This record gives sequence, C-alpha cells and structure tokens, in this order.
Amino acid sequence: ILLDGHGASVKDFAKSSMLRWKKQVNSVVAKLLEKHEKIIIVGHSMGALFAIQTAIKYPQRIRHLFLLAPPLKIHPRTPAVVTALKILLNKFPPTDRDTIEAKHSYGIEQDKNLFKYFTWIPRYAELLREIPNTRSLIHQIRVPCTVYQSRYDELVSMSSVDILKSNPRIRVIVLPKSGHFFIRPCEEGLVLRDFQNICKC
Repeated sequence: ILLDGHGASVKDFAKSSMLRWKKQVNSVVAKLLEKHEKIIIVGHSMGALFAIQTAIKYPQRIRHLFLLAPPLKIHPRTPAVVTALKILLNKFPPTDRDTIEAKHSYGIEQDKNLFKYFTWIPRYAELLREIPNTRSLIHQIRVPCTVYQSRYDELVSMSSVDILKSNPRIRVIVLPKSGHFFIRPCEEGLVLRDFQNICKC
C-alpha cells in the first residue's frame, strides 16, 4: 500500500494525516477480504502499527502478521540524525547502502527549501501518539505473528522486543547486524526464507 503523501512531495506528505492513512489501510484490507478468506499482512515501521490494529479488528481473517521493526518504543540514535541530514543535503557516496535504503524508504521527493520539512511536525506528533495506543494492544493479538527486530535499529528501542515477547503468539527474531531501513545481505536470506515458508503453510 502506498500511503497518501508517500512517494510524492514534501507538501503532499504534510497535507496528509494519520486518520487518512488508517482509512486507506482499512479500505484496502476490506477489499482484499472480499476476495480472500484469509490474508497475510506485512508491515514495516509505522506500517507494522497498522498491521497490528488490523489483526485485532479481523482476528478470524488474518492468517499471519509479518512485521519488521514495529516501533513500540522509540529511541532515536545518532546515526538516524546523520542519515536524515545526508539525505536532506543529498550528500552521500553511492556505496552508502544505509543512506540509500533510508532514502528509498522515506519515499518523498526532496525539496531544497529545508524549512518546508517543519510542516511534517504534525505528522510525527500523530505517530508519537499512535505508538503507545498500539503498544497497549499487543496482548490482544490472537493471530500468529512473526517479528524481525534489528539490533542496530536507528529509531526503535530494543525494549520493543520485551513488549512483543509478552504475547506468546508472537515470535521475535533479532537480526544482529541490520538496521531500521537496511537488512544486511547476510541476513536478508533468513527473512525471505522465513516469509516464504509462512506463505506455504
């Protein structure tokens, strides 16, 4: 799902909202459930929050949740700030995979007017409110759930792992070398094989 405002301009992202994103996810899921008895939902970061909420809404219709870096607890680290600055200034070598993957994940057209990015503050404020709301729902998950959390996640605290493990239906795997935006090639195969096996079940 390409959420409203993503893959567009800085202005488009600022004009969107958490409510609009939720409505979009609900609409897509409802259409999928019209055609399929059960579905698998994959979510990364904020998308993982929406996936959790959807699983609680349709516990009989979700076959599996496959989540990457769900931000149940936030702890931004210095690399996150450095990476954001490199993307904003468009100054990084073509070999910097971490920054390249982060830029791809941002999915927003760059704007030379850096002050326009301050219009994103309401969106981040909404996300920060959404995190504790979703965190309180973890115990309600009744569908099989696989979560991959990265040891070197630049944004998500490792304490999220303990929260997830409090629900026995959630299987948590920690990737020892990856980050929030970039799963290292040496660990990517593990994630892909796991997902393929889930799809075959």
